[in-house]
Amino acid sequence: MDPLEKVLMHYGVKGMRWGVRRRRRSGGADVLKDVKGRKITVDKDGVYRNSKGERLSDDAVSARVLGKRARSNSDALDNTELSALVKRMNLEQQYGNLVGKKPKKLDVGHKHVKEILAIGATANTAIEFAKSPAGLAIKKQLAGKS
Repeated sequence: MDPLEKVLMHYGVKGMRWGVRRRRRSGGADVLKDVKGRKITVDKDGVYRNSKGERLSDDAVSARVLGKRARSNSDALDNTELSALVKRMNLEQQYGNLVGKKPKKLDVGHKHVKEILAIGATANTAIEFAKSPAGLAIKKQLAGKS
């Protein structure tokens, strides 16, 4: 065989990202998994969508995939990939700080329980004061005026 005929052939999927697994769904769309295991579907037109059907940018998908690779080993990324990932993460963090994040239901519930317990503590303090000698004296003075 001629040495020029020995060519390395690539049998991968065009546009497929490194570190992302792919499987076929019954609907015919490709399904990918991101860093946190969330599903990302790829339409026939090559548009990425999250589980809610919202469009994802190519930058967001590549950052999620790079993040997945970096979690296992940061040495797996070269300098340009690592700087792109860090830049994307910084931008997302800055955007989150500007827009503000919705409080979690657990945090809201925790806040309400703290308020209720504070009211209960105040009520217990008032009852204890009413039983003290100073409280009894005030009660006696108020009863005498009426």
